[in-house]
Amino acid sequence: MNIAVIPDSHSSPDTDNRRFLWLGRFLLERQPDIIVNLGDHYDMNSLSSYDKGKKSFEGRRYKSDIDAGIDALQKTDLAWNEFNNKRKNIKKAPLKMPRKIITLGNHEFRIVRAVENSPELEGLMSLDNLKFKEFGYEVYPFKSPIQVEGIYFNHYFPSGVLGQPISGVSIGASLIQKNMVSSVQGHTHTYDYAVRSRPDGTKVIGLCAGWYGEQATYSDATDQLWVSCISMLNDAREGVFDLEQISIERIKRMYS
Repeated sequence: MNIAVIPDSHSSPDTDNRRFLWLGRFLLERQPDIIVNLGDHYDMNSLSSYDKGKKSFEGRRYKSDIDAGIDALQKTDLAWNEFNNKRKNIKKAPLKMPRKIITLGNHEFRIVRAVENSPELEGLMSLDNLKFKEFGYEVYPFKSPIQVEGIYFNHYFPSGVLGQPISGVSIGASLIQKNMVSSVQGHTHTYDYAVRSRPDGTKVIGLCAGWYGEQATYSDATDQLWVSCISMLNDAREGVFDLEQISIERIKRMYS
């Protein structure tokens, strides 16, 4: 199987969604068997607990956040849908969409947290507003891993009794050490990759997959550590794969 991994893309009313058009053209050209979105597709600034009560929070609206994320999903599928419309016009069978998986991130989980903290919001806000299922995604809850071809995917993998995200300088190696299986996560926006061998020669791989955005969102020194890209896990089987990293600069150059 060839698996396209889309890390944290943080669609927002404050950022341009053109990168999702490029992404859709890339996916049409490469035609992966599976697409795994690692979550934080929606930024959900309107529900940020960090900014609530501050001047920066003013003017943020839930519906605008939702509309931005849905627009990004539409743009990602646009190239594929246009291609199939052309095939339909010449009476050819449509090209089947890849299997699509989303592991919800902590930014999507802001919706759940907001309803838990303010029960009067129940019925007005829910994860159903994100429309992932309508766009053909299998949806997996926040911090619930999904195994595909022997590889475990999650927005992030909790570690320790407090369940903190696996992080640090060598996240790839930490994923292997703590999970003991091939593991792929997003969340930190950094990129790290490690491979270890078992005594029988089988490989275990850890990948922290970066993020997919054009500009940093927090104006912080740590932004300089972020890596914007997507990853192809080529020939994935039994927990191993050939890793291909495609930078957003390359995607923009080839597909804008």
